[in-house]
Amino acid sequence: MKLHFDHALVARLLAHAQAASEHSPTYDQLVDPVFLKAGVSSRHPTGADVDRTKIPAGLMLVGDHGVYLSAPVRR
Repeated sequence: MKLHFDHALVARLLAHAQAASEHSPTYDQLVDPVFLKAGVSSRHPTGADVDRTKIPAGLMLVGDHGVYLSAPVRR
């Protein structure tokens, strides 16, 4: 299966993600010690344990009731 996205819209979405000061973690980043706040060493960290300023900008390919790109940012 090939997916096609409008280049201009993807570029705008990526620019939005890059301009955000904080990003939401992926599931993998949620448990990666690299992204945890200083002093957190839990084997089962929660979203509150993640330093969202360490999460790099990016886009997520999401599939549920369709397939779409998402920029996981917090304002």
